[in-house]
Amino acid sequence: MAVTKRFSVLLAGLILLLYSCSNKPSGRFVDERYTLGAADKKPFGGHVASFMMDTIFGTSRIEAVSKPFNQWYDDFLDQSETSNHVYVIIAPTVRAFDKEAADMQRFVARGNTLLVVTDELSEAFEKQFHCKLIDEAENLSRFLRLQMLDTKVSIADSSAHAMLSYQYYYYPLMARLTVDSTATDSLQWLGRNNGGQPHIARYTVGEGQLILATNARALSNYFLLSQQNFGYFKALLSYLPAYPNLIHRDLFFQRNINRQPEDYSVFQALMAIPPLRWSFWILLVLAAIWVLSNLRRKQKMIPVVSPNTNTTVSFIQTIAQLYFNRQDHANVGRKMATHFTDYLRSNYYMPPLAMQNEWAYILHQKTGMPIAEATETTRLIRKAQQSNDFTATDLLQLHQLIADVMNRKKTHRQQQ
Repeated sequence: MAVTKRFSVLLAGLILLLYSCSNKPSGRFVDERYTLGAADKKPFGGHVASFMMDTIFGTSRIEAVSKPFNQWYDDFLDQSETSNHVYVIIAPTVRAFDKEAADMQRFVARGNTLLVVTDELSEAFEKQFHCKLIDEAENLSRFLRLQMLDTKVSIADSSAHAMLSYQYYYYPLMARLTVDSTATDSLQWLGRNNGGQPHIARYTVGEGQLILATNARALSNYFLLSQQNFGYFKALLSYLPAYPNLIHRDLFFQRNINRQPEDYSVFQALMAIPPLRWSFWILLVLAAIWVLSNLRRKQKMIPVVSPNTNTTVSFIQTIAQLYFNRQDHANVGRKMATHFTDYLRSNYYMPPLAMQNEWAYILHQKTGMPIAEATETTRLIRKAQQSNDFTATDLLQLHQLIADVMNRKKTHRQQQ
């Protein structure tokens, strides 16, 4: 009974825990994803800025560009009119490669206008246009950098002939610009950030102009819909030519916020993340230790294999013993004589015994055995082949003579 009660309490507690985990907070969180996308209606999208451009200039005069700038520029050069065009880039980052930055410079130098609003520029772009983007918020403490407050940016409004300020409540807008004044003789500062430092520059490049602005969050939906802040973007657009041939609105850099540098590799990505970097070096050290410790060749012990036993000799001895016990000496003698003559023919090229009368002399010459032993060997072989009266004594004597020839052959080979 106690166990059942304890189980019921545990089950009830588990149900309450699951219920509490499944409840979602009633409030809605602000989506802080920062895209400035032309179709993005989230707080930090760029739908309002895109709508304002369409309203002011008309959609028929605006062309959306989804290609990298260098690819678009190659097609642009095929047009009959390559001046009085406007190219607008509004993106959190503009990571232009060397070829793209060079083509942007050529585009402006032909008498066109390039408007760039961003919070990060590539090194190639800054080098090509002699500028530098600096975020002063990075010099603040982490507490101040992440503290929301009323922050503002200012811009010179040509219609009001004054520097007008626009503010909203968010992280401080502290990015600023520096431009090498020796590279141009028409540098104008059109705006200031929350700290009073210049953040919008306008200067000539060749026959055209570059308008460069930072603190790009000022073109987000959140900023432009706060109070009368749409006037900030309206004032910025007022510095574009009144009647351009065509306005090209970039979508490529908006959609490639995390674009990597041109020479970026997987190894660089690995080294950029501290945990992965440490894991890589530790793995490399362990691999080196393993290789060094296994340089010496390792081999298992080779077991000693016993040589195969030659059972042929034992078999012959057994058969010979069998014939000897049966007193069939003539049969054994004939076999011994046959094998011996075959041996002599193979090793000494001896002629058949039946064809030579002086076979004993030839045996003496070939094998080097005394003539008396050669004569006796010949006699015993003839007797074994032609007579059944072959005694045990004859058999033993023939065996000794054959063994003597074998030993002579073996000794001769060893001497060679």
